[in-house]
Amino acid sequence: MTTFQKQNRFVAAAVFLFSLVVYFKTCAPSVTFWDVGEFIAASHLFGVPHPPGAPFHTLLGRLFTMLPIPGEIAFRVNLISVLAAAATVLLIHLCVVRILHYWLDPNNKVHRLAMLTGGAVAALSTAFSTSFWANSTEAEVYALSMCFTLLAFWLALRWDTGGNHRDRLLVFIVYLFGLGAGVHLQCLLTVPGILILVFTDLLKDRPLKHQVLVVLGLILYPFLSILLPTEFMILMTLAVLVALVVLQPTWRNPWFWACALLAGLLGFSTYFALIIRSGLNPLVDMNNPETWQNFKAFLSRQQYGTHSIFPRRGDFWDYQFNIHIKYFLQQFPFYDGVTAAFRRAVDTFEDPYEHITYSLLPVLLGIGGAVYHFRKDWKRFASVFAMFALMGIGLVLYLNMPDPEPREREYIFVGAYTFFGLWMGLGAAGLIVAAHRQFNTISVAGLAACLVLLVPLGLLDLNYFSHDRSRDYISHDYAYNLLITCAPNAILFTNGDNDTYPLWFIQYVKGVRKDVRVVNLSLLKTPWYAKQLRDLEPRIPINLSDDRIEQEVAARPWSTPQDISVSGLEIKGKDVPTAEYLTGTGNQRIQVLETHTLMIWWMIKQLNWTRPIYFAVTVPTSNMAGLRPYLTMEGMCFRLGTDHGLGQFDLDKTSDNLINIYHYTGVADSTVYKDAVARRLLGNYLVVFDALIRAYIQTNQPAEAFHVLQEAEKLVPPYAMDTDASWGALAEHYRTIAVKFAEAGYGKDALRSLEELLRLNPNTSDRDQIQETLDNWSTRLDSLP
Repeated sequence: MTTFQKQNRFVAAAVFLFSLVVYFKTCAPSVTFWDVGEFIAASHLFGVPHPPGAPFHTLLGRLFTMLPIPGEIAFRVNLISVLAAAATVLLIHLCVVRILHYWLDPNNKVHRLAMLTGGAVAALSTAFSTSFWANSTEAEVYALSMCFTLLAFWLALRWDTGGNHRDRLLVFIVYLFGLGAGVHLQCLLTVPGILILVFTDLLKDRPLKHQVLVVLGLILYPFLSILLPTEFMILMTLAVLVALVVLQPTWRNPWFWACALLAGLLGFSTYFALIIRSGLNPLVDMNNPETWQNFKAFLSRQQYGTHSIFPRRGDFWDYQFNIHIKYFLQQFPFYDGVTAAFRRAVDTFEDPYEHITYSLLPVLLGIGGAVYHFRKDWKRFASVFAMFALMGIGLVLYLNMPDPEPREREYIFVGAYTFFGLWMGLGAAGLIVAAHRQFNTISVAGLAACLVLLVPLGLLDLNYFSHDRSRDYISHDYAYNLLITCAPNAILFTNGDNDTYPLWFIQYVKGVRKDVRVVNLSLLKTPWYAKQLRDLEPRIPINLSDDRIEQEVAARPWSTPQDISVSGLEIKGKDVPTAEYLTGTGNQRIQVLETHTLMIWWMIKQLNWTRPIYFAVTVPTSNMAGLRPYLTMEGMCFRLGTDHGLGQFDLDKTSDNLINIYHYTGVADSTVYKDAVARRLLGNYLVVFDALIRAYIQTNQPAEAFHVLQEAEKLVPPYAMDTDASWGALAEHYRTIAVKFAEAGYGKDALRSLEELLRLNPNTSDRDQIQETLDNWSTRLDSLP
């Protein structure tokens, strides 16, 4: 083994272990928001998560749940991402070193330094970039998907260096594509880049212009497949296969293609686990893909509607491309800051633009590396560029993101950020070589190596606090608090991912409040979900056959508002929520009753008050089927009753839940980072606190209102929220409380209330007037005997 090989293995092991330690140290100990709760629950139950299913991730997750590892089951499943991400970091280093090997000489000390440093910079810069790191410490699919992606690319680079039996590597890559598809389809986006490596090798003896034309065609191939009809993609794919057979005589052997096809199907066979497990009816069984018809609908993601790239669901340049650039610039924060305005993906009812600060140095390092790569090795540059472009702007075109989105989706483009990280490593290597060429001394090259290594260390420093999930229990407690609000054997209607998937985890993995039947209103629009609510424990007596469910679970025209009576509840036609749907022909829009509204009414009728019914506070009024006037707040949930009147409130239960029963682990700890999603959901606690304080004020109980306001600040302090406005509005209650105390003759309490108001709202517009009032009251109180 040569000295370079030993050193390369040492550096590769070092970046792997370093990133592994950081990921392990910052790994989430429990469930986090979005899909994580669903993936952990599906792993524990060996169930079926949302389309297209991620069966290999679920199988691996099931294995990890059984490992004798300390901590929660959730932590064990989170470790899949920790290990996969660290392995990806290792592969990034190996890929960069192999690319540099084409024009640098490892026997030259400066070149060797450049190669090893470049690999380390690429690996660690990607490791500690914003989205890659975020996906590496929770049970999501992207870390494992990127591991398959980089493994396939590294094997393709090894194939490109030649050697005996190298075609076996191509067959193995096909197997990886099939296996990786059982995690996420992102790995398939490496196909154009790998094809460029294959074709440039096969055409190396052909004229340069022929090679250039083929490479340009392969770069454009996926983009044209997105923009043009499916028939074009089929014809282009056939043309590529024919060209491969023509250019490589050994591939005319049908056994080669048979082995490749068999390998791909073997990898893809993890999907058959979905059919088997779905047939056994696990508690997490999304889309119920146990029949061939359901399985096809599952793979094609019919639950999410028909996908189309036209018409655009948002302005391409001002919205879709704009936020993609924003996401890209946010990936590599360094100490140099530039501020610019970009579109928000989420509607915050504020300015649609936000000002973000990004760093130029890492971006310039990557751009310089891309230029350096192009000048030294245009063929492999084209391969990396094809994958970078397809995983970036290609996904912008294909996904056709709606305006607004329910969340910021920077994680979608993590593949593009990863391949840009490769160019950052190449840029670092180029700077080291250039420094030595300019000053002709190895000490200057060593200094340049130390300087470029500061880039990933800077990313680590600046991103550490926001990516440390080691004490993050906010999602766990949020789910617990929703469930614990409900009376025994309750039905709880929830709205989306964040008020559903963490609850599944709490119930199915930890066994908390399994008597509560969580009913997700988004899923309630589908027949398969209605059947599961009917058949799986704790069952809901829907009392419809399969055929009736297929017929009844559908939206209905609602051209004329009508009053509705549901089990004694009178719902005014004007209060019934409707939606606009496009008709089958033309662009005519009609008003309809959505499926979940009809199903809510049906279930209430069938239950006939035999079980308590709740709505989570996260459910908007538009999804409450016109029942808002019959709901009474008991904390983080509203309970359905027969009393009619807006603003109904159970003082005792809400106060007991908020102050004595609910868990708020880490919320008041300023060293525990709360991301935008967590801060937004924490705002729901303040909504309930606000309602409780108002109720005490309205019932002339200022002392109780004051106490609750003090407790709210202890449990959900201002620094845990998005903006000061959240707590500023809540603090205004001190003003009303002060008046109530003064009217009741409690001067000292009134004085204290105004002091608290000024403490929390020091910039209030009438500060001077309040201060004058405080001074007058203080003088009067001091003069009393």
